[in-house]
Amino acid sequence: MPDSSKPYSAPLTVKIKHSFILSTLIVATHTAAFIAALSLGLDQILSYVFFALVLISLVKLSTRFLFRTHGSVVTSIDWDEKDRWFITTRKCSSVPVSLKGDSYRFSWLVVLHFVSESGMSVRVPIFKDSTTAAAFRCLKVRLYLQQGADLQSPQKLQAATKKI
Repeated sequence: MPDSSKPYSAPLTVKIKHSFILSTLIVATHTAAFIAALSLGLDQILSYVFFALVLISLVKLSTRFLFRTHGSVVTSIDWDEKDRWFITTRKCSSVPVSLKGDSYRFSWLVVLHFVSESGMSVRVPIFKDSTTAAAFRCLKVRLYLQQGADLQSPQKLQAATKKI
């Protein structure tokens, strides 16, 4: 049963799917790198090395973010009423994690920084189009309320309230 003393105590599940915004950013960035390399007029061997590195980067990011086929891709984030966070990967393993304070919230993007019990650091970008609008809004509110609850002084709480 949720703790009624916390207004944000209802469990939260965010299912993460493919993001068109992230796909566009990845493809545009790599295309710009190719165009920049062509305009630099590098030696032929240096150009091949550069193109190979950009292509490797594109393939790696594609399997992780565009096609979401990599086994460690986070498919779901869960928060329960006992203030515990869990991430679920594509391998269907649910891992208990701790949310770190250096997570970011923007109107179109949330970047969460988790650390597992084994000490492994995981950053999860959640774009507005990679989950439902309700789940994205609930996650942002949950993070805002947690930040407010963690603040020590009324001045910090007031400054945080003005940011939203």
